[in-house]
Amino acid sequence: MRKNLTLSVIASLALAACSNGGSSQSAATASPEPLVSCETRQVQIDGADIELDANVDATLGKIVVVDIPPNGGYERIFADLKKAYGDPKPDPRTTTRPWRLGLTRETDMCGRPVASPSPSPTP
Repeated sequence: MRKNLTLSVIASLALAACSNGGSSQSAATASPEPLVSCETRQVQIDGADIELDANVDATLGKIVVVDIPPNGGYERIFADLKKAYGDPKPDPRTTTRPWRLGLTRETDMCGRPVASPSPSPTP
């Protein structure tokens, strides 16, 4: 499913770039489609590969930088993301779901696993 989503995003960006004669950078910063509930979307903006995770209420929950150009530009990239999707607002609610061999796993409301902190060693 992720592969199909990535291909559709790439195809739509290429189509937008060809149709208006603009660059893919301007196509990526054009008003994007709003996120849907529990969506994970991969976007390329200002040369960086970014993954966006939406909350249950379709708001931006998390931004994950997959790859970024060597020249940086973090401020510009995050300013463009903020303009397009708003500030990330992680949902602190979690739930416990059945996992393997009768064990349970803590997940967010969308079912994505929540990383638990590593236990600290005792002296």
